[in-house]
Amino acid sequence: MKARDLAGKPDLLFRRNSVTGQIECLTNKTAVELNSELHSNN
Repeated sequence: MKARDLAGKPDLLFRRNSVTGQIECLTNKTAVELNSELHSNN
């Protein structure tokens, strides 16, 4: 699958393998979710 087909999808991490030069796509397990109560400015 091409990286451009996955671009814009949530929780994905793209990286280039330094040995092979290929793009790798992993799920982003360190994704941060904002607390809506703390970030509401109303």
